[in-house]
Amino acid sequence: FEWHSPLAVGPVVRHVDPDAHNTLDFWGLNYYSRPCMTWRLAMGSSLRGEPLSDTKLRLHPQGLYDSIRDASALGRPIYITETGVADRNDMLREQYITSHYDMVLRAIHDGYDVRGVFYWTLMDNIEWHEGFKARFGLFEWDLVQQRSKGLTLRKGSQALVDVHANWPELRADMRAYAVQQLLPTHPTPAPLLAPAPELTAQPPSPTAGAVAFIAMKHSGEEKGAEEADAPGQGSHGPLSTALGAA
Repeated sequence: FEWHSPLAVGPVVRHVDPDAHNTLDFWGLNYYSRPCMTWRLAMGSSLRGEPLSDTKLRLHPQGLYDSIRDASALGRPIYITETGVADRNDMLREQYITSHYDMVLRAIHDGYDVRGVFYWTLMDNIEWHEGFKARFGLFEWDLVQQRSKGLTLRKGSQALVDVHANWPELRADMRAYAVQQLLPTHPTPAPLLAPAPELTAQPPSPTAGAVAFIAMKHSGEEKGAEEADAPGQGSHGPLSTALGAA
């Protein structure tokens, strides 16, 4: 483990544990944005054409791909354990989902071992810093009228429903699908990276409000419904169609 200031000033923290070799089952990656500062070193800026979310983070899907590429250096399966956008007026949600899931597809196309995506979040929640102001939910939740109004699927959330409906259920089929979808822009598929060792532990379970939308099987071998492995066990389960919110 190594940590240092992003500005490369101050102390560098290093820790080496010789017993930790090959003990990591998967790499969990949380990605929302790649921050951009103004010339005054203030947060909440963006490059031309990049809209800002309600939490003043720019929409920068390329950063998700770059993070997957960097995390692959560990040679372990990668789960996107959080990604989402605070968008009270539902103006950016469709764009965020489409662009960021396209980057996941591109990463799979290029041979990176991405096993799943957990979208943040199923319904509006309380954020530690923003309270109820930051609306990340696929479903709108009204704090005052919750008992009578219930939950309403936001229009922009339909983009994730479409992804869920169109992507293959089996991991063995995902790369072929990615190659097919990206053929016009990526005509020559990258060589498949060496697969990581089998997992010895279950992949992460959705936290409160999180949604597991991709959990692909290791092989194309089908099982009967009664004997199919649960997601995260055995062959790591088919694509999860359940909204696993706590």
